[in-house]
Amino acid sequence: MSSSMTRPGTVMLISLGAAAIAFGTTLPTWVIVHVKNTLSSPTIEVAGSDAAPAVSSLALVSLAASVAIRIAGPKLRWAISAIMALAGLGMILSIFSVAQDPASATLTEVGNATGMADSSSDFTVTFWPWLALCMAVVLFINALWTAYVSRSWPVRRKYERAVRTEHEDLDEIDTWDSFSAGEDPTDRV
Repeated sequence: MSSSMTRPGTVMLISLGAAAIAFGTTLPTWVIVHVKNTLSSPTIEVAGSDAAPAVSSLALVSLAASVAIRIAGPKLRWAISAIMALAGLGMILSIFSVAQDPASATLTEVGNATGMADSSSDFTVTFWPWLALCMAVVLFINALWTAYVSRSWPVRRKYERAVRTEHEDLDEIDTWDSFSAGEDPTDRV
C-alpha cells in the first residue's frame, strides 16, 4: 500500500473532489420527461437538485466534513468519518430512488409545468445521476478508509504553550511572548 494514500492531505482531497463533483452533478438535467397526454406534449427537463434535493445537501455536508477531518483530533475523526459515510450512503439511496422511480422524483416539476398531477409520460434518465452515484460510492469508501488510516495521523498542537526552564535565556521576541502569555519577564532578571 502506498504511503501517499494514507496522508491526511490526500484523503481530504479525495473527499473534497468527490463531494464537489457530486454537488456539481445536481445542477444539470437528471431526468427528461416527455409528457404525452396534453395537446402540446411538452418535454420537461428536471435538474438533479429538483429530482433528488438530498444529494445536493449531503454533498455539501461531505464538503464540510472533508475540511473538518483535517483539523479534528483523533476521536472526532471517527465521528466525522461516520458522518461522511452516512452522507455517502444517503446519496446512494437518493440517487437509486430517482433511477428506480423517475415519475415520483419529477412529479412536482411536471405538475408545475403542465398543471396536472398525474400524466402518462416517458422518462429518460441522463448519465448525471450515474456520475453522482460513482462519486457517492467514492465518498462512502473514502470515509471508511479515513476512519481506518486517520489513527496514524499526527495530532497537531499548534496553540500549546511551551514549557520553559528558569535558566533559559530569552531574546526580545521570547520576552514579549512570555508577557503575552501572562508571565512577568522581569521575574527572571
